[in-house]
Amino acid sequence: MLQANNELTRIRLNGIDAPEKAQPFGQRSRQALTAMIAGKAVHIAGNNLDRYDRLLGTVWYDLTDINAVQVINGMAWAYRYRGSSQKTENKAR
Repeated sequence: MLQANNELTRIRLNGIDAPEKAQPFGQRSRQALTAMIAGKAVHIAGNNLDRYDRLLGTVWYDLTDINAVQVINGMAWAYRYRGSSQKTENKAR
């Protein structure tokens, strides 16, 4: 993500697991995310860092939770290990 001050920040989408670039559908998942938010002003909710110093956050465009949209569209899975709801993933199915 490119911030207003032209600083590049790597974001880890919180609460979802998307395929890596080299895995099946990895490029497709990335393209779907890019198509939704490229060139748009988004808000990142979250301020924790993961072990790779990426910002853990939920991406919001207007009132849309982009993380949830990735799951709904079948481009990612919802994390289940922290008691998160499966409603969004079930909707995708």
